[in-house]
Formats: sequence, C-alpha cells, structure tokens
Amino acid sequence: MLFAAQNLFSAILKLASLQIENSPFGLKHSICSCFASLRMVPEKILIRAQSTPFHFFRNLKKKDKAMARFFIPQPRIEKGMLKIEGSEVRHIRRALRLKAGDGIVVFDGSGKEYEGTIFEGGPSSVLIEIQNIISVKRESPLEITLAQSLLKGEKMDYLIQKATELGVKEIIPFFSSRSVPLLDKSKRLKRYHRWERIAVEASKQCGRGVIPRIEPLQDYFEMLQAPSPDSLRLILWEKEGARLKEVLRVSEEKTKIFFVVGPEGGVSNEEVEHAKRAEFIAVNLGKRILRSETASLCLLGILQYEWGDIG
Repeated sequence: MLFAAQNLFSAILKLASLQIENSPFGLKHSICSCFASLRMVPEKILIRAQSTPFHFFRNLKKKDKAMARFFIPQPRIEKGMLKIEGSEVRHIRRALRLKAGDGIVVFDGSGKEYEGTIFEGGPSSVLIEIQNIISVKRESPLEITLAQSLLKGEKMDYLIQKATELGVKEIIPFFSSRSVPLLDKSKRLKRYHRWERIAVEASKQCGRGVIPRIEPLQDYFEMLQAPSPDSLRLILWEKEGARLKEVLRVSEEKTKIFFVVGPEGGVSNEEVEHAKRAEFIAVNLGKRILRSETASLCLLGILQYEWGDIG
C-alpha cells in the first residue's frame, strides 16, 4: 500500500512538472490514465483522482509560491464564483499576467479572505472559482490611532504605508500651527484618496485582513476631541514630556491608544496645554530629536511590542 501511494505521488509530481500547454480536458485525461496504470492504487483513490479539479494539478508546481492578494470590498459570490472588475483586473492581467488556473486570494477589508483559482478572464473582468472562505486573525489586539500632523512631500505617503504594516487601526492627519504645507480643499481631497490607496496596497502586501481607516484632514483642536473616553491619550513633546517607558510602566494596560505627533517644528506650548486639558499625557522618546515620521513609527512599534502583537 505504501509502495502504491509513493507511485501515485511520484506520478502526480512528474505530470505536474511537464512544461506543456494542453487543454484542461486533455491534461486531465492524461492524469486519469496515469492513475489507471497504477494497479495497486485502491479504486476509491482512482475515483477521487478523476473528480479532482484540473486546476489542482496545474498549481502543484506553484504550491511554494504565495498567491497574489486583491482587495474587493463587499464581494458577491454566486454559485461559487466571484467576479472581479475595475482596477484590480488590470493588475491581474497586465501587471502580474495571471491566467486561468492560477491561484488567487481576495480579501474584503473586514477580516475575511476568499481563496480560489482564476476560472476565466476577459478585458474588463475576471471570474474566480472560490474554494475556501476563511476569517483571518492577523490584527493586533491593540487598537491604535495615530494622529499625525501633515508632512511634506512623500513623507506622509511613507508614513501611512509603514504604519499600516505595523498594525495601526486608524490614522488622522491634521493641521497644527507649524504644519507645512497648507493645502486647499481640492488638494486635500486628492491627498485623502491617495492615502486610502496606499493603505490598501500596504494591507495587500503585509497580509492584513482589515484595512486601517484614514480620516480626512482635520484641524488640531477638532482632532483633540476624537479619542474615545477609554483610550490612553499621548502627545509627543520633546521639551518637557515624561519618558514613555515610565508612563507605560505606571499606566494600566489599555486596548485603545490614541497618540499625537506634531510636524517637523514640533507642537507649540499652547497646543500642548490644550492637549493636557483634553486629558493627554505629554511624553518623549529620549534625548535625541527624531524626525516626525521616525517618531511616529518608533512609538507605534514600541506600543505594539509592549501591549500589541510584535515580538
């Protein structure tokens, strides 16, 4: 029996490794013929082999490669099929050049993943045959909101990408008295949509099942009213803030943290006083002066290590 099983396994691998282009029916016929030649294989295994989808064998040689992930909000599955349209179709067909039989993973942004294979594709849509639906658990138990003063150029893009990878739940961009640049309404909307796309792409890359929420640009004083009552509220202040490690040591472990990071020039004394009146604790990360984006990611990593899911 063991010998027969080994022969069966070897035959599958040998056939799956053939670099030939054939119709699904022709290749499946060859596979079944190969099974039939192994007389020591029990009949129930032969029957199971004949009913195995063609795509299973075609993907054997690719099993060590991670399947590409695509974001589809509120996917609709009908008769085991999921239809993908829009920008993800261009990514599937042109960028990755995936074709019928290739494995694929779709996630909906709420914690569910849909594993399947490409059944057929056209110029404007791709049809996926869904084989498995799973609830992914890759989110940190710590709900972190990062309130970040607007940064120059591509620094904000970089921050959103890396904060997404580090497990932030929400990002609130805001203007403070020392923020540069100042954006008009049309540019604000354009930036907002860009940041949303960056969060989606970063979530696809790092395997997150839930996409962090990006809020529209806010005024500093409006942002201070955003934390929930049960959040630990922190504001980075390099001048007179308490050491972060001391604050975390004496604080009761929280599941929600809201922290504020100012612009390159830092927050003003007046802004810190307003934050304290809103029950924020001023903290610092040490004697060295960090760039705003460095400080944000540093604090995010520390919090995830201490109370979250890093390490």
